[in-house]
Amino acid sequence: MCCPKIDELPSPPTGKIGWPWSEDSPQLQDRMPDDSPWPFISIVTPSFNQGKFLERAIRSVLLQGYQNLEYIVIDAGSTDNTLEIINKYEKWITYWVSEPDQVFSCFRIEMYFS
Repeated sequence: MCCPKIDELPSPPTGKIGWPWSEDSPQLQDRMPDDSPWPFISIVTPSFNQGKFLERAIRSVLLQGYQNLEYIVIDAGSTDNTLEIINKYEKWITYWVSEPDQVFSCFRIEMYFS
């Protein structure tokens, strides 16, 4: 996934300014200084009723400027505005799921990576 620039992301909530709301991050070069590709990394954001904080977390990951990124959001069945925020940024999220937390939810993540 290529990281978006700030003007490609949804507009921030009213009154939110500064990074990651209204300031962009410098983009990394296409390749590392030794001309090798950037390593592929996966970032997982867990959430349960964290809608108040989730949008800032998602934007902060996306605006890091890292191009070889897999971004995953695992939600435990939130009842707040979490799903609204995930849907707002779904275009840049590699995989997401929202379901009540269970003992076996870790296996779903493991199966995704297999």
